[in-house]
Amino acid sequence: MRKIESQQVVLGNEKRVMDELIENTGLTSNIRDYRVTNFIVYDIETLEQSLAEYEDDDDEDRNVKAFLKLATIATASNIDGDEPRYFERYSSEPEDEQELVNRFMDHLRSLVKKHEKTVPTEIRKELTDLSMKISKEYKKPKEKRHAKQLMIWNRSKRQLMSFLKINVYGFNSSKFDFPILLPAIARYCHLNGIKLESMLKKQTGYMCIEVGLLNFKDILCFTSPVRLEKYLKQWNAGEAKSIFPYR
Repeated sequence: MRKIESQQVVLGNEKRVMDELIENTGLTSNIRDYRVTNFIVYDIETLEQSLAEYEDDDDEDRNVKAFLKLATIATASNIDGDEPRYFERYSSEPEDEQELVNRFMDHLRSLVKKHEKTVPTEIRKELTDLSMKISKEYKKPKEKRHAKQLMIWNRSKRQLMSFLKINVYGFNSSKFDFPILLPAIARYCHLNGIKLESMLKKQTGYMCIEVGLLNFKDILCFTSPVRLEKYLKQWNAGEAKSIFPYR
């Protein structure tokens, strides 16, 4: 058999994030192989509303054929003790859309608390210790601060915080779900003092939205473009979705 050797070479630092954390913090080598495995999935359903109901609207954009109104949201996760949940809108009143998203977000935040309990105590303790060290260092006069050490501590803190965060996946959510949910999520954050940490947008799609410890992502960003039924088939998952409405 002919042996073929690639000309490609490895670039960058081979050191893993966990190795760096163990080196720069008080974490022990026992934590080296820890990985976050919890995640949440969700799906929404909408009802199409004709433009005839908006005859008095001054919008002259003739490319708009209809408006989509949020109707239901379903969620599931692999967190121990969590059961699939289904949230539906009580009426067509505008305030009920916000109320629906509020219940959805409250549930996701309750799952974050359950997820946090699965993170090793060692990581949570080190995060607390680092926060205290950073706070103490910033209280010093600027000329007496250890800039390099602060940089290392802040980077380590961000890396440790990532273990407390949980990914929330939707299918084709960057172009469909996010634009519908985002206004109500933004208002929910405003009312509850939650910061929209970051928002990564590509053309007309939202690739990732960080809401506190929730990372909303589109699963299609991690696979080739494919329809839902084919995506499920390639992972040997059964398709339960049928004609709306369904429970």
